[in-house]
Amino acid sequence: MNTHKLSRLTAGPLWLLLVVLVLFSAGKASAVAIPVANGDFSLSADAGSQGAVLGSYDALVGTSGPWRASGIGAVTLLLAPTVTIGSGPTGNATISGLLYVNILGLSNSATIYNNNVNASTTFVTGQTYTLTVDFTTTLAIDANLLTSGNFGISLRSNGTDVASTQGVSSTISVLAGNKSGTVSLSYTAPAGVNGTSIGISLFVGKGSTSLANIGALGDISFDNVTLSAIPEPSTWAIWASILAFVAVSGQRFFRRRTASPRNL
Repeated sequence: MNTHKLSRLTAGPLWLLLVVLVLFSAGKASAVAIPVANGDFSLSADAGSQGAVLGSYDALVGTSGPWRASGIGAVTLLLAPTVTIGSGPTGNATISGLLYVNILGLSNSATIYNNNVNASTTFVTGQTYTLTVDFTTTLAIDANLLTSGNFGISLRSNGTDVASTQGVSSTISVLAGNKSGTVSLSYTAPAGVNGTSIGISLFVGKGSTSLANIGALGDISFDNVTLSAIPEPSTWAIWASILAFVAVSGQRFFRRRTASPRNL
């Protein structure tokens, strides 16, 4: 076959492939998993218990694990809730001893947190992060507890909440009986948190009196903490440009070879 004719025949498919690759890459935004240290609460280094004291506390739950716990008993009239982390295949993190004094309008609260879930990963401007956590309760709950702040999860930057299920960007999926399910939170990082450590907290009782909605002495367990990030669109545009360069370079190389006297 005439090499010039062959070149013309292959030019169309190559350009079509180029267009498909660019469009696919520009529109593709796959979530990338970010490892969460002991996100399944299986490590024995995290196993332990804190709480059940008058006043407040903030300490490691286990001996050397990444998860810490903080709690407070309202105006020292209530015992701070107890945080217990197990280990092994069935390990989880449980907040128990939740109390509410209806007459006084007081409640206690507790938070399980890790201010640096992955030492090699920090927030990147424009990336969207999704935090997902499984939960189990002894009493039925509903989505109202998320917006009231009495049960939920948050993302942290350098130890300070930057996104929480108290906001509007959270979703909850509750299984039959309203005693177990999954809660997730999405957050697009602004320039102000770029390069800062990524933290996570799991909490109960931040919203004061609404804790009465779940009653007294209810337990809430958290498990399977996962985090993912979707790169900003410009990142995918860069990859699309690289693919375009490779495709064009390949086509030029093929044309030079077909035009070579050795192939005539």
